[in-house]
Amino acid sequence: MNITVIRLTIRPEERGYSMNITVILLTIRPEEHGYSMNITVILLTIRPEERGYSMNITVILLTIRPEEQRGYSMNITVILRTIRPEECGYSMNITVILLTIRPEERGYSMNITVILLTIRPQERGFSMNITVILLTIRPEERVCSMNITVIFLTIRTEECGYSMNITAILLTIRPEERGYSMNINVILLTIRPEECGYSMNITVMFLTIRPEERGYSMNITAILLTTRHEERSYSMNITVILLIIRPEERGYSMSTTVILLTIQLEERGYSININVILLTIRPEECGFSMNITVILLTTST
Repeated sequence: MNITVIRLTIRPEERGYSMNITVILLTIRPEEHGYSMNITVILLTIRPEERGYSMNITVILLTIRPEEQRGYSMNITVILRTIRPEECGYSMNITVILLTIRPEERGYSMNITVILLTIRPQERGFSMNITVILLTIRPEERVCSMNITVIFLTIRTEECGYSMNITAILLTIRPEERGYSMNINVILLTIRPEECGYSMNITVMFLTIRPEERGYSMNITAILLTTRHEERSYSMNITVILLIIRPEERGYSMSTTVILLTIQLEERGYSININVILLTIRPEECGFSMNITVILLTTST
């Protein structure tokens, strides 16, 4: 076991400047069990007092490698950065977490990346949070790959009474042996300005399936839009669903579009529902084409 501690401190008092650097190294190597662990901690602090500026950087590295028995390797990296200039009323935090797992015997690899970004300027009443999560799984034996990306974005302006949330979820699955590919994208957007009594939600879902061996392709797109005016007692819902199927071997193509529009005025007791269904079938080999359009309008007072 090896432990190394390095501390560096610089304090020029005339300029109001202070810097601290701390490096901690911990190494454990029990050779009999085939186990190795490394821990590295780096702390950097800068504080110029005249300008009201403070910055903290923390880096943590953890490495575990039991090589002989399980063929397992794990790396963890944590980076913390904090900036606080007090004059401008600005605060920023950045956190990066990297986790890598590689067990070599099973041919399995997993990567997790978490990025947290927080910005809070206090004078303007503005706050923004960004969270990014990346998950990658690659088992090499089964030739399967999966990627998951989650993005969270939150913006809150307190003066204007405005709030916005964005959530994006991306899922990709690619098993290469079967020639199959699937993509799922979900995007959620929420806007809530509280002063105007207005709320809007947008949800977009993309589903794509492409099995390459059979020449088959399917796309599904769903769009949901919800608008609510609280002052005027107004509510509107829009749903759009697109379904496309293209099996290329048989020369067959089918498109289905469903549009749902709902308007509800609570003050006047008025409701409108509009449903539009579009169906298109084009089998190219037989020279056959068919279009079906259905429009449903419902009004109730």
